[in-house]
Amino acid sequence: MTEPASAGRALGSRYTLLDRIGRGASGEVWRAHDRRTGDAVAAKLLWPQHASDPEILARFVQERSVLLGLDHPQVVRVRDFVAEGRDLAIVMDLVEGPSLARLLRERRTLPSATAVPLAAAVLDALDAAHRRGVVHRDVKPDNVLLARAGSLAADDVRLADFGIAGIVQDEAAPGTELVGTPAYMPPELVAYGKFGPASDVYAVGVLLYELLAGRTPFAGEGTHVTLGMRQVEDAPPPLPVAQPLLRVLERLLSKDPAARPDAAEAAHALRCLDDASLATRELPEQTAPASWSRSASVLPAKHAVEQALRAPRPADPGSGTIAPDEGTADLEATSLRAAGPSRPVRHVEDVPEQEPLDGSTMMRAVAPDPRLVPRGVPSSRRSASQRVLIALGAVLLLGGGGAALWASGVLDRDAVEPEVQVTTAAAHRSGSHLPTGLRMDLDASWDAADRVTRLRVSLSAAPHAPLRGDVLVVTPASDGGCAEVVEQEGVVRPVRASSDGVDLACGQRLLDVDLPAGSTTVVDLAVDLVPVDAEGVAAADYGPWLESVRQATDAALPGLPGTAFALQRVSGVRAEPDGVTLTGAATAVPYRVIALWAGGETGETELFTQDTVDGMETELLRQLTGGAGLDGVAVSSCNAAQVLGIRVLAEQPDSSCHVRAVVGALDSGEAPFAIRMR
Repeated sequence: MTEPASAGRALGSRYTLLDRIGRGASGEVWRAHDRRTGDAVAAKLLWPQHASDPEILARFVQERSVLLGLDHPQVVRVRDFVAEGRDLAIVMDLVEGPSLARLLRERRTLPSATAVPLAAAVLDALDAAHRRGVVHRDVKPDNVLLARAGSLAADDVRLADFGIAGIVQDEAAPGTELVGTPAYMPPELVAYGKFGPASDVYAVGVLLYELLAGRTPFAGEGTHVTLGMRQVEDAPPPLPVAQPLLRVLERLLSKDPAARPDAAEAAHALRCLDDASLATRELPEQTAPASWSRSASVLPAKHAVEQALRAPRPADPGSGTIAPDEGTADLEATSLRAAGPSRPVRHVEDVPEQEPLDGSTMMRAVAPDPRLVPRGVPSSRRSASQRVLIALGAVLLLGGGGAALWASGVLDRDAVEPEVQVTTAAAHRSGSHLPTGLRMDLDASWDAADRVTRLRVSLSAAPHAPLRGDVLVVTPASDGGCAEVVEQEGVVRPVRASSDGVDLACGQRLLDVDLPAGSTTVVDLAVDLVPVDAEGVAAADYGPWLESVRQATDAALPGLPGTAFALQRVSGVRAEPDGVTLTGAATAVPYRVIALWAGGETGETELFTQDTVDGMETELLRQLTGGAGLDGVAVSSCNAAQVLGIRVLAEQPDSSCHVRAVVGALDSGEAPFAIRMR
């Protein structure tokens, strides 16, 4: 980072910087003087490294017309953009009052009658932006300002920093970091890297909860990964407020974006609360719960989330914002709509196929060739060509010329039956994040053209936790047998005793799944399963079968040998340091980090020690870090020791020092050891 701005210097040809009034992750905010108008203004200077990034510069110019046209009483007005030399700045109205973050630090909590109108005013600002096709992406108390010091009036609310997150969102390497504040990230951003207008509404729900409780709903012990998992899976702890207010808050914080009201509806719902619902006095600052309850609201599959996050067409045709075409689910018309980074599509075979709407990696197992359907499948599954052969064989036999066909076995089949009408509805089952950060969602539907069941396995990695390795899926059939999956080289094959060391009935190995942090990979499988019972009655939907797939997979994992399917079986890591006696200026601390296994495994698997070097990592460590190895490990210690890479060097006596290792999503916690004098 180059040297920061200084007071008294020029910003472009029009402004003079006066004094710095704030700083954040994307840059510094300065009070500045507009020499042309004489006004005092606020100038947000992005960090100097942004000015040298051509992509950020291009996005900066692209968003200029959008943000200059965003005019609403509750929005901090953008006046100008400056891009000159090493300066990249957004010039805005100067708001003299404090932020809600500062107010919370002073007041801790607010009564319902004060907090609710403030949240409704923020929603008004978002509604105006959403109508122009713009999402904020970083709604939080720091970005909500009050026009007058000491005022808590809703009319004084000003929502700031529109566009900042959108402009700098791709500074990090794709897939390694989610942009935004973790406590306010909606579940769809955590799980799928997706964001839209409904995501801003969720962030207002978090903000309102914090105004009432003095803490965000999912704050507590743990890493950012732990916090992200709570956003996706857990229910916010209920607050002792009136039930009508609690119900509105629950809708804002729904895991399903489609279940949330839009910004205008949410503001209306808050304003319709009667005086009795807002009579709750200031609550004491709420503490984190001892345990978390699973949410009754479930985050849907990615395609459903994409549908829910479609940005509305702008109401103002002259706004300069391009509306997405009808029927599209991407939100990339402007970077302010915060679509996830696109990744190349991996095609297993060069066959026509619609790419996934979200740009996620697609591994496709093609439908079985009807001519190769094995014996024993229902005759209703046979192809037209087989039926022609059978009919032709019958004619030849009757004419005395069918000996060759009879010998070939083509006619050694069941009689042809009419195809059973399958009316089974598609179904979805959401998975939970495992300790490694892996999540598996399942979708199933009937393919009437090929008469196979289509099983879609969506595999996701938690933020900051890349993964790479094989994944197990078990596909039982309703009759107690197995539903066969079409084997595809490099994508999926059955689990075999000869190669895997275990003969797992119905087990399917998804091969070498590569999951960058926060990303999702989709594996589409063709399953030899007709959802019809012996009486010819089709199942109502695929829900029970998907549940059997999930249960059979979970049941198979604990009994597997060695390090097979580690992404699903590793339950944690443990650091084991030894105490040391100082022998000089710095003494190396011996320690090791081991993997812990779910399901009562007794063996220990060493991941690395203080002496492990690049290039010598175990395959297990590479899987848990997405191939990064030691580069995906973070080691920390106490103030009496220095950490260089993964080496811990004791420097002074300390009876309660510790080593802590974070491997992807797995955190060892602080493992104590003592540093003694000689």
